[in-house]
Amino acid sequence: MINKATSVSDSIHFEPLTELALQRFNVDLSKGDMSFSQVDVESIKDVNFIVDLIKFYSNPVKEEVDQFEQYSLDVLLDYLQRTHRFYIDKILPKMEMNIKNIFDLFPEHSIVPLLNHFYNQYQNDLLEHIELEEKHLFPYAKKLMVEQLPKDYSVHEFRLHHDHRIQDHLEDIIMVIEEDIPLVSKTFAYRMFKNLLSQFQVDLNIHHMIEEKVFLDKLAKLESHVKAVV
Repeated sequence: MINKATSVSDSIHFEPLTELALQRFNVDLSKGDMSFSQVDVESIKDVNFIVDLIKFYSNPVKEEVDQFEQYSLDVLLDYLQRTHRFYIDKILPKMEMNIKNIFDLFPEHSIVPLLNHFYNQYQNDLLEHIELEEKHLFPYAKKLMVEQLPKDYSVHEFRLHHDHRIQDHLEDIIMVIEEDIPLVSKTFAYRMFKNLLSQFQVDLNIHHMIEEKVFLDKLAKLESHVKAVV
């Protein structure tokens, strides 16, 4: 069982997707024998959160996401912000590189404009999703956390403009290639692309569950409290 005494390398061995989770935190993955209790506490708000997060990767079911309710809004917000940077700085560039490898193999194939269309739509949706949170939701949350109540925004307003089309596009890309273009689906370049998409699908699903089922619910409760006292 993974706990604070578990080494980084052992946690990755138990659940390979742990490495994906750790990349957004300042955990030196080259020091595989280091335990989580030795992680730089100056750069991480709560090591226990990281331990629970990587355990959740092995079985990310909605029924167990409420375990994160024990953590403060500050810790949850830190995770969400780090996740956005991880997607922009790491995941999207990797996806672009993988798609380019497929393009290089089939420069004249009809898959090129088709895959490009799906990916551009997917990337735009993801970036719009991130922008909505970074420009509106997160600043609003930070003000609520110091018991300020902005009049021009609310959790309800955020939920009205928030959806999960991003995940649908991930499904679309895989389905189109595997059902209609077997020549491409058999290549190593495509398998690398599919593996990255599959990993990202898990990560994005966890991100959404923690955001929707924990962060927003806690934020809504704080919003009601602040309304009652200001």
